[in-house]
Amino acid sequence: MKPRIGSLIAVIACTVSVSAAPPFEESFQIPKWSVASYQSPELRNENQDTNLSVVVAISGGGLRAANFGIAVLLNLESVTSADTQRNVLSEVDGLSTVSGGGVAAAVYVSSRYDHATSDSTNRYSLTSELIADGKRLLTNLRRN
Repeated sequence: MKPRIGSLIAVIACTVSVSAAPPFEESFQIPKWSVASYQSPELRNENQDTNLSVVVAISGGGLRAANFGIAVLLNLESVTSADTQRNVLSEVDGLSTVSGGGVAAAVYVSSRYDHATSDSTNRYSLTSELIADGKRLLTNLRRN
């Protein structure tokens, strides 16, 4: 069986063109993240229950796990305490994820980061952030 030289050249050309391009735009900066601001549950402010620690684990499984993970986080946000009106998502202290579950966690954490670094005075809501992101995406798609 003869080797296909054309296929080999195409693979080498793709590899060279991909590796020659910079991975990010020049203006991209990795956000600085520190656990120094994390507080033990018993030292928290009035926005979180000092007697409660919540960790969410989201398993892997590709896109299906990512969709399922986002659905779980959205549903945690919809479950509220009758006496405090806090939702379960606001009580989350940590995330443990694998593969596709990490995509869901990344969406959540990046939306929290974007909200925290914005000028918004509104209370954080994953639902609101995802709706806003969807509207921005549709606007950008219509421009192109």
